[in-house]
Amino acid sequence: MATISLGVVTRDATAAGALSRNSARMARIFEVLRGAGIAEADMQTTRFDLAPVWQDAREGGGDPARIEAYRVTNALAVIVRDIDALGEVLDAVAEAGLTMEVRIEPDGTIRLLPSAPNPPHPDPREPEAW
Repeated sequence: MATISLGVVTRDATAAGALSRNSARMARIFEVLRGAGIAEADMQTTRFDLAPVWQDAREGGGDPARIEAYRVTNALAVIVRDIDALGEVLDAVAEAGLTMEVRIEPDGTIRLLPSAPNPPHPDPREPEAW
């Protein structure tokens, strides 16, 4: 058995657009997980947030900082009970729109972290989430 964290990070010019894109990708990931035999009880949302992406004020230009886009992060903890199927499950969710990369911790916990080029570099004013 392995517990993994899966996630999708999307960005769009509007909050509604970022949310819509994220919801569509997560729906595909849920479909893939159910198709792989993962029970609903073995899927749990662990993080959901909608945040503005700020463009810094220009030095000397007097232009104030402004919102240039919105980013939605949606993370899910999943229990994969058939460890032999883990690779296939990860491949399937990656193909379905996963935008985070796998990291295995020393204690055996598998975590997924934001990967470039999507999502964009985090806003330095936001605390590290991972």
